Amino acid sequence: MGKLRFWLVFAALAAVAVVIAALGIVNTLTMNVVERVREIGILRAVGMTRRQVWRSVVVEAGILGFAGAILGIALGLVVGAVMVILPGGRLDVAAGIPWQVVGLTVMLGVSVAMLAAAGRLPYEIPFGGRAQFQYLPDVAEAFVRASELDRRGASVHTLDGQSAAIAEVVELIERASGVDPGTITSRGEPLPFPGEIDGSSFVELVGGSVNRSLADGVADSIERLRRLLTQGLVSPPSAG
Repeated sequence: MGKLRFWLVFAALAAVAVVIAALGIVNTLTMNVVERVREIGILRAVGMTRRQVWRSVVVEAGILGFAGAILGIALGLVVGAVMVILPGGRLDVAAGIPWQVVGLTVMLGVSVAMLAAAGRLPYEIPFGGRAQFQYLPDVAEAFVRASELDRRGASVHTLDGQSAAIAEVVELIERASGVDPGTITSRGEPLPFPGEIDGSSFVELVGGSVNRSLADGVADSIERLRRLLTQGLVSPPSAG
C-alpha cells in the first residue's frame, strides 16, 4: 500500500509538472505572436494570406516543441544519471521498443480496410508482410483476468496474438464482408518490425489464451462496423 501511495503521489506531481509546462509553452507562443503583430501586419499587407500566417505560426511552434523535447530528454537523462551516481548508486540503463504499441498503431490500416469492406468500397492496405493481431474485446478480457490474479510482485509480459500474413487478412476481410475478390488489396511491403512476438508467459500467467480466432475477430469487427455505418455513426473511407 505504501508503494502504491508513493507512485500515486509521484504520478500526481508529474501531472502537475506537465500542466505547468503546457501553460508555459502556451504563454511563450502567445507572447511571440503578440510581439510580432506589426511584422504579421506587414506580411499581410504584401499579400500573405491568413492561412499562410497560421501555417507559419504552427510550423514555428512545431520546431520549438521538437527542439524542446530533444533538449528536455537529453537534460532529463543527464540529471537522472547524476542523481543516481552522486549517492553512490550504479547506473544501469536499458532500452526497449514497445512493439505491441507500434503494432497496434500500424494495424489502424487493417481496421480502415474492414470499414471499407463493410461499406463495400475498394481499399488498399498500405503494407504487407506478417503481423500479430489482438482483438480489442480480447485485450480487455486479458486485462480483466490479470487484475483478478492473486499475485504479489510485478512482472512484465507480452500479450499473445495470432500471427498472419496481410494477404491472409485480406482474404478473411473479403470473405466475411461478402465483397468481390480484389476489392481489398495490399501493397505487399513488409512492416519494419517482427511479425510475431512470444506471448507464452502471459498465457501461462492467466491460465490460457483469451484470444478468439482471427477469422472470428474479423467477422465480428465487420458486423459491428456495418451497424455503425447503418446508424450513421461512422463514415466509409475513400477508396485506397
